[in-house]
Amino acid sequence: MNSSSFLQIKKILKQRYPMLLVDKVLDTDSVMTTTVKYFTNSDPFMRGHFKDFPIYPAVLLIELMAQSVSFSLYDRYGKIDNIWFLSIQRCHYHGYFVPGDIAETKVEIVGVDANGLINCKGKIVNQNHKKIVECNFVLIRKDLE
Repeated sequence: MNSSSFLQIKKILKQRYPMLLVDKVLDTDSVMTTTVKYFTNSDPFMRGHFKDFPIYPAVLLIELMAQSVSFSLYDRYGKIDNIWFLSIQRCHYHGYFVPGDIAETKVEIVGVDANGLINCKGKIVNQNHKKIVECNFVLIRKDLE
């Protein structure tokens, strides 16, 4: 799937407002995905974090990466209902997002092992191509009983 609409995004991701964070998919294949998120002052997370200096919560940037890699996982497996976030291996923050900023997220599936562990890495840059966060994280592919 190349550049996708919001309706296509909703067909793949299971999250809904306010936790549906991906606004646009620029490019995706079975290994890499690039997405866009637009930050606005009406975002409920901006209004409560923090009163006099609204910034987007850092932990939600990790969620944005996990949602973004879901498009590669969907391309690879055809479904993502049995894939869960497991751990953050390494994460560095270099800045923050405020209303009016635009995030471009690039995520990659680094490897999948026999136990269903999916090793991923990603980074998010702002509209000026400044790196804001980079992270290695692990998902797990497992059917719930």
